[in-house]
Amino acid sequence: DGSYVRMLEHPEIWERARELGAAVINIAHPLSSSGYFNYLGFDPPDSLPRLDSLPPERYSDGFDTMEILNGPHVTSMLDGNLKLWSHLNNQGTFKTAVGVSDSHSRSAEAGFGRTMVVSSSDAPKEIVLEEIWANLKAGQALVGGGILVTISIEGAGPGELVSANAPFEARLQVQAADWVAADTLTVLANGEAVVTLDLPPAGQLLPDQPAVRFDDVVSLEPVVDTWYAAVASGAAGTSLSPVFKGCRPVGLTNAIRVDVDGNGQFDHPEP
Repeated sequence: DGSYVRMLEHPEIWERARELGAAVINIAHPLSSSGYFNYLGFDPPDSLPRLDSLPPERYSDGFDTMEILNGPHVTSMLDGNLKLWSHLNNQGTFKTAVGVSDSHSRSAEAGFGRTMVVSSSDAPKEIVLEEIWANLKAGQALVGGGILVTISIEGAGPGELVSANAPFEARLQVQAADWVAADTLTVLANGEAVVTLDLPPAGQLLPDQPAVRFDDVVSLEPVVDTWYAAVASGAAGTSLSPVFKGCRPVGLTNAIRVDVDGNGQFDHPEP
């Protein structure tokens, strides 16, 4: 009769969205006053329930991507969303980290953050959306907020599984316009910082290519299967103003999963 019965839980909404043709389901601002994971009892780092402890009618892994960077909220990204994303990865639920500008009005700036997805072509008329959706859901994407950071291990990039005998090297590159503060590069291993490097000023590494702030390898020696990602940022208080007012520069890769024991699969650290 048109009266309220109940609200739909998120897994029901996702199922209906798939029926209606949704190619990608994204979790927007996962930690906030209206955030899905706050609703489920998450408050990193103080509260990080195990996924298998959540009621199945309220939680499922039927989504594809999660907003790690939402608009100018870089501190929330680094202090909360990144820990949440790592927590999911460590239990074997790899969801693609994305960046969005979340601009809802004429006064809200668009373009910070961004998601860059692997494509077989960069010519607009040749881009195939089905390929973009597939690569995005596979984790073959980078999050950008003024800084572009890339990582590869034994030729594999974000979203891929690679077998490697330790020790091995990760190739990292950081790029940012010469006016952008890019101060620190961190390599995450199963969510923990294992390498932290101070980046040189623009032009010091390659005077003829001042955008290149780092282009080298670091040695890694895990003893168990480990996923790796890299994050670069400007120091607290730095800003992309006036291009993006008050936005702290940041960049993040998605995860590369490394099979260390050679069994052909990734054994996540918190089964």
